[in-house]
Amino acid sequence: MWRGGKQLPILLDEFPQDYLRVMDKKYKELVKSLKEHIRSSQQHAVLAVNTRLLFLYWEIGHFINSQREKLGWGAEVIKQLSKDLIEEFPDMKGFSVRNLNYMAQFAEYYAIQETQPPAAQITGKESTEGENSVELRNVQPPVAQIQSSLDWANFSSTQITKVSWSHHIVLMDKTNTLDELHYYLQRTISEGWSKRVLALKIEQKLYESQGSLPNNFDDTLPAPQSELAKQTLKDHYIFDFLGLGDEVLEREVENALLRQITKFLLEMGNGFAFLGQQYHMEIGATDYYLDLLFFHTKLNCYFIIELKIDDFKPEYAGKLNFYLNVADDILKQDHQNPTIGLLLCKSANKVIAEYSLKDNTKPMGVATYQLLPKKEALVELLSNK
Repeated sequence: MWRGGKQLPILLDEFPQDYLRVMDKKYKELVKSLKEHIRSSQQHAVLAVNTRLLFLYWEIGHFINSQREKLGWGAEVIKQLSKDLIEEFPDMKGFSVRNLNYMAQFAEYYAIQETQPPAAQITGKESTEGENSVELRNVQPPVAQIQSSLDWANFSSTQITKVSWSHHIVLMDKTNTLDELHYYLQRTISEGWSKRVLALKIEQKLYESQGSLPNNFDDTLPAPQSELAKQTLKDHYIFDFLGLGDEVLEREVENALLRQITKFLLEMGNGFAFLGQQYHMEIGATDYYLDLLFFHTKLNCYFIIELKIDDFKPEYAGKLNFYLNVADDILKQDHQNPTIGLLLCKSANKVIAEYSLKDNTKPMGVATYQLLPKKEALVELLSNK
């Protein structure tokens, strides 16, 4: 597990006994101050309110980290702290050893640094030297130290508070770098992911796949729009909710996606509004049908998805370019952005796809998808191995 480059302190049993006696006295004084601070927090706000709860957890974590550095607190001290807090506040949850360690990790990850990256990216604020420093000051008593480490107004205005504690635990457990954590934090906020969906997106390696699909967005869209389009689309989608095997027709996949339209939209990401399947357009007295038509609210444009059950072929890009031209003439209004297309194929050679998209004038990308078999078939397959 990534620990922010910090090494855990040595354990208590490595200290001389006389030092432990001194440390025990300091410990009792510090825990007394911490208990007083928790009571103060209870009086000022209801801890069930997410922002206040997160602030308290941040302060406790900050307190633990500072004492680890100054007094060499080890695992046994955290166990004792957990016991003392649970005895003092029996009606409050969250003071287990495991949760206290999460609080320490939480305070470490979201520390306000003197230089902007990466912490300032998370808080959305630039720090100046000495301002909002996470270092506790020895000249202050313990409670004052905790309260001055980061004031409530600054903390409550950060993006940290926009997701729950259980979301933060998933982020701390499953991400490997601050950049990755920040990416999933932003996506959770913007798309309203539940804890379960967040964990699923991390397991599907959404961070690694963002913007990696073959596309021509930089050549066909203005900078803000092209970057948002790349962030919106993945290079690979998993339709494990359809219960289909590999041997299916395109129309069967389309119909299955529509039967599970909520899960399909969740897999595609926030902002997609479904408009129609086999959407009819008459061009030159000839009928054409778009596989799936959407409107994307953030991109402010129509979105055409062409679904293929085989490998990507260069001619697919030409036909989609044709559809996009027509859609811009027939569907797009003046205040809307150019229509974007996505070719969803069972597999795609990225080099071939990139060459195929290069000279097309309309914005489009190529992604792959995976169908997983029905649960019963999968169980039978595994049982026969």
